[in-house]
Amino acid sequence: MKLRNLLFPLLVLTAFNSSAQIQTVKVSDGTTAYCKKDYDVYRRANMNGVYRAKAQNIKVTEDGKIEVEIAMAFLRCAATKSGYQFIAHSPLSAATTKAIQMNGALANIHIETKDATLRVFKDGDYSLLQKSELADKSLQIQKVTLPLEKVLNSAQEQKLNETGKTNGNFDIFIHKNISIVNEMSQNQFNTTATLGAFRIHFSLEETANGTKAKLK
Repeated sequence: MKLRNLLFPLLVLTAFNSSAQIQTVKVSDGTTAYCKKDYDVYRRANMNGVYRAKAQNIKVTEDGKIEVEIAMAFLRCAATKSGYQFIAHSPLSAATTKAIQMNGALANIHIETKDATLRVFKDGDYSLLQKSELADKSLQIQKVTLPLEKVLNSAQEQKLNETGKTNGNFDIFIHKNISIVNEMSQNQFNTTATLGAFRIHFSLEETANGTKAKLK
């Protein structure tokens, strides 16, 4: 059991470090995070943590569903002995940050995460295709399973039927329900937070052995 627990995070890290793996595309949504100086520890973009995601395996099942395994690493900006850098931080862990008040004072802000989910949607449609609960781990693998007819639009589906080949994609993002407490004013409120989106591209090809998928 101990060996298995050790191998799992190594497999996730390998997914990010291997040049042989296809890179999942970061969607240009203005939420790119940085951790280079003191302000970055408290900036709003880093308030609820950040994450990296990378699709590493894909297949089409016999019943016409696309399955994608996504390696995920959840992080938080922190001051360390080596300087400011992102460190491992579970998406469900509590955190304390700071915020400037109206009077200019810096107040401690405590954030509790009630739940966190991986959400999948189609670009241009924005209907929810899948919602999965995240584990209380900084490194984890999530599986996305979607019917092909939900992932492909009419043009992509027509091209697959006519030529036997097509390309597709879907987007993922993290949604959190959180509770925020201002330790200076003792004000508390519940709200939601979302972390930036990634787009996963793939190709499909009809073969004698069924529909085959590849990450792009």
